[in-house]
Amino acid sequence: MRRLLGSRRRIVAVGAVAAVAIAVAASYGYAAVTAPNQMYTGCLQAGTVVDLAIGATPTKPCPNNAVQISWNQTGPAGATGLTGETGATGAAGDTGATGPQGLKGDTGATGPQGLKGDTGATGPQGPKGDTGATGPQGPKGDTGATGPQGPKGGTGATGPQGVPGTDGQDGKDGTSLVGSACALPDNTPGTVQMSVAADGAISFNCHITPPVGDPDPTGNTQATAMNMGSWDCDNFNPYALNSNNPSITPVIANSADNDWYVFTATIGSPQQICLAGQTDFASSIFAQPHLSVAYDVITNRSSIFNQTGSFSAPSGFYDYNTLVYIHLYANGSIDSPATYDFFFNL
Repeated sequence: MRRLLGSRRRIVAVGAVAAVAIAVAASYGYAAVTAPNQMYTGCLQAGTVVDLAIGATPTKPCPNNAVQISWNQTGPAGATGLTGETGATGAAGDTGATGPQGLKGDTGATGPQGLKGDTGATGPQGPKGDTGATGPQGPKGDTGATGPQGPKGGTGATGPQGVPGTDGQDGKDGTSLVGSACALPDNTPGTVQMSVAADGAISFNCHITPPVGDPDPTGNTQATAMNMGSWDCDNFNPYALNSNNPSITPVIANSADNDWYVFTATIGSPQQICLAGQTDFASSIFAQPHLSVAYDVITNRSSIFNQTGSFSAPSGFYDYNTLVYIHLYANGSIDSPATYDFFFNL
């Protein structure tokens, strides 16, 4: 070290000098020897820099016991320090004063047409206005409709007897309806017959000629069914269509023969036919030969067909005061007349 100082070699240092005290002549202020980004030169003597000047030369030559040194004011950038802790949130500032009123904005576009509102309540009746001046005479209106017929006037006096007129020509004789051809709805041919009732009422019907060998020509179709009158629904007394009834002939003569009967079902009350829980209709048939005769029962509500034995119907089979038809006929082809006993009750 002594050799180094004795040699008076110039040492230039770049950067900051650590642990070195800088002594400045009294005639210089600190600001007089500082300038940004400048080189500084001084004499390092006993740990103290003296004779400091800006530039590459000290204010005076360094003595023998000092070393000339130089450095820049700005040192190299140090490493980035650690991030400091987040400071506490400051108190909320006071609310600022209300700003001045802004300028009026432009008028917006016209909105769409709104829905029609409800009709308002009718206002009170206004006072009657003054009578206006009489208008001019209007044109003549159309002639009105003819009024109703007036009451009949009194009978006038009888006029004098007129002169007798000339006799007219005799008319042609008309064709008799009785005996002319007719047909039933099912196109069964027949002839017109006339009958006169006890009260003098005249009626015409289409009479059907029964099949050959039919012993009972009445009742061969539903339209000519034999009327058995009115029978009450009592659930006790059976009704019979057999040889014990002198008004009928219980025989099916051949395969083309039909026996039709009709009666009116009645009861004391119009609300029901039979007693509650009872049957409306029950029937049975016995034929000779066996099973040679079948039957149908037809009502306004329901019907049964091709029965050869017993049958019973629950309540509601027919209505009060309606017609019930019974149709008996050959059960297939028969070679000889068959007799039957048919029983039923309501």
